[in-house]
Amino acid sequence: MPRKKACLVGINNYANPKYALAGCLNDIDSLSSLLKDCFGFSENNITTLTDAAATRAGILAGLSALLEGAAAGDTLIFAYSGHGCQKPSTAPGTQPNDMNDALVPYEATYASLITDEELYNLITHRIMTPAIKFTAIYDCCHSGTMIRDVGFDPDTGMLVTAIENRCIFLPELQTLLKRAVNVGPYNVFSACGDAETAADVRSVPDERRARGAFSYAIHKLLRTTPAMTVGDLDIRAKAVIQTVSPHVQNPEFYAVNADAPVFS
Repeated sequence: MPRKKACLVGINNYANPKYALAGCLNDIDSLSSLLKDCFGFSENNITTLTDAAATRAGILAGLSALLEGAAAGDTLIFAYSGHGCQKPSTAPGTQPNDMNDALVPYEATYASLITDEELYNLITHRIMTPAIKFTAIYDCCHSGTMIRDVGFDPDTGMLVTAIENRCIFLPELQTLLKRAVNVGPYNVFSACGDAETAADVRSVPDERRARGAFSYAIHKLLRTTPAMTVGDLDIRAKAVIQTVSPHVQNPEFYAVNADAPVFS
């Protein structure tokens, strides 16, 4: 029998409190409620990893468990709300700028980073056909009203270098560059482009709580119209983001079929 399962990761409070975010746990709470209320997911089939539980090992184990035994007809969702950065590729020449995007787990150490290359290899090993309906949602590389420019040293970890923005940069990278991204036969929804940061809004008016602007936008749209197609969500998300944040970010959607409803 087809299954509906989700693994939702949100990190507000990192091991070093200087790098705290505000809206990530609310993003995960919102998505969990949306999946149960509008898409027929049961509480027992939604795994949440938050703060100290969202270590590198915890995230990879949660994603592996989500993908274990995936079969045609299943609907699977992996969502991440937290910090993002870039790190040098382990295989120079395979990426146009020799950089990999990376999720920043709770430890926030150089060794703990989870690259898009790792995610690609893990996911596509299990999701080899669009008959398995898998969606990855990434709301990371935050910037907002609590703003920091964060550097990353391979030996000492993250360093606050200026009060400018919230994206975590590595010292090797002077400018974020647009690059090609490998994806498999599944949907990927990203909060912004590789050269952009994503807003972490301290309080959205209609909820009166902190939210990631991208998560807020897509959850609001899908709660209003659960049958919305991926293409329509792509077209409409940016306008909703702009109702809660002046920050410039351009969501990017990769869809197996843009005319299919989201999560189907």
